[in-house]
Amino acid sequence: IMGYKKLIYDQEISGKPNSAKIALWNAEIFKLERLLEAHLEQIRKNYPAYYARKYEGKGIDIGSLQNALTPDESIIEYTFTDSTLYVFILNHQGLKIMRQRPKPSLYTAVPKFLTAIQSGLTIDASSQFQTFTRHASLFYDVLIKPYRNFLKCHKLIVIPEGILSHLPFEAFLSQKVEGKIPEYRNLPYLMNNYCIRYAYVATNLLIPEKKNVKNDKVAAFAPVVFRSNSHVPSQMNLYPDSLPELPYSLEETRKVVRMTGGDLFERENASEASFKKMSSDYKIIHLATHTWIDTLNPFFSKFVMYNQPDSIEDNLISMYEITNLNLQSSLVVLNSCNSGIGNTMSGEGVFNLARGFFYAGVPAVMATLWEVDDNIGSDIVQRFYKKLMKGVPADEALWESRKEYLQQSDRLKAHPYFWSPYAFIGQSKVIEIKNPARWYRLMLLATGIITLAGLLLGIMRYNRKRINRAV
Repeated sequence: IMGYKKLIYDQEISGKPNSAKIALWNAEIFKLERLLEAHLEQIRKNYPAYYARKYEGKGIDIGSLQNALTPDESIIEYTFTDSTLYVFILNHQGLKIMRQRPKPSLYTAVPKFLTAIQSGLTIDASSQFQTFTRHASLFYDVLIKPYRNFLKCHKLIVIPEGILSHLPFEAFLSQKVEGKIPEYRNLPYLMNNYCIRYAYVATNLLIPEKKNVKNDKVAAFAPVVFRSNSHVPSQMNLYPDSLPELPYSLEETRKVVRMTGGDLFERENASEASFKKMSSDYKIIHLATHTWIDTLNPFFSKFVMYNQPDSIEDNLISMYEITNLNLQSSLVVLNSCNSGIGNTMSGEGVFNLARGFFYAGVPAVMATLWEVDDNIGSDIVQRFYKKLMKGVPADEALWESRKEYLQQSDRLKAHPYFWSPYAFIGQSKVIEIKNPARWYRLMLLATGIITLAGLLLGIMRYNRKRINRAV
């Protein structure tokens, strides 16, 4: 159904829609939707519990959600209704439901705050700094401070809604900051108090872990080069023709692969067909490419892959195609600009490319909220993988990597634009990666130590014999 809808959508935005084709595809959609209705009716009769949870909005019970939390975790969820903000806090101590009526300044502050962060370093740095600190403190005062007594924990799971869905909570300021001199490194960020991760809806926290992954390794995809196919008619060829190459992404993915002992799919090996064929076999999927955000229909937002000639695939992986994959991965790392932004729907959170992987069965995704700096993004991602390899839970690995980067950065690169676009979404746990290269190095080291010990033992025996002869 989504495939036919995409064909119609592509025709409509082409500038010269073919009405005959659109009519034919609409007829096919009508037939398929009737088949789907019959299929869902069979599910309702034969699997009523599943149907109730998925289609009747009965959701999950509080006890199941509490059992998914550790004693040191709290969920805080925000829901808007008219002018009222409802806040739900759940942890092992129980469920708290509160409400408040935020001032209009909360709503107008969001675009100002995001502009101050996403514009990076500007000429009017002093004014930008004041805008950022003022609004970062405001968000803390409204969204966190009133509930601190119920958030006496180390880890915070944020389920935002609406305008809050694009905010990096890590960059909120727990104290008001006076001054005009831009000094971002030592500000009282909320991430100093909490390890923060996100969820679109609470059910994301209960996706069962897959046990039958083929390779306990990382699969890193880096198309690098993006060229349109000039032999395909323009009406049929939707592949963009003006995207810059991403050489830094290749360098980054090669480092990740060397570090983790994973497999690298670069250039022509990072086509859409290759991704669909290989991605289901790996514990972690790492994707470094361009994104194409569709603000009208988020299901047609796309990752741009290498444009390998293909009679079936267009080398643009749409969100709806991701939802139809059967992935066994424990984590997807999207080191691609804007992979975490999209359209918001009341009660459902954000619909974006990252979310597609949850529909495909992945319990955790690391995504970006805006365009990332190649060099600094690569730095943070490599720190993340190093910690992951040491057995640090995935959300804490990102948390520690950000804090380390901030402590070691200079005044200019301490700006939140550089370190706060990454959002960890979903479940967090220790993800074991088998690194054959690492085990090979350890084996060589062990062999060397044994050999050296044997030589030393032989020398000691020889010297002892010489001494005995002398006596």
